[in-house]
Amino acid sequence: MGPTPIANHHTEERWVAMLGTHLRRQASTWLHVPIPTQLRYVLLLRVWLWCNDKGHDAPMGSVCT
Repeated sequence: MGPTPIANHHTEERWVAMLGTHLRRQASTWLHVPIPTQLRYVLLLRVWLWCNDKGHDAPMGSVCT
């Protein structure tokens, strides 16, 4: 008899199922947050990324200064 593989496909399926459950739980927790709050965070993140991308070339008086 040869050595048994450490992770067979059953173990892998179990991990995938556990991860899927965890992600669904995270998603449902996140979805309890009101939509405007989510949008606000997304917009802030986009502005921040855009400003970082522009560097110091942002015009005076813009959101990035």
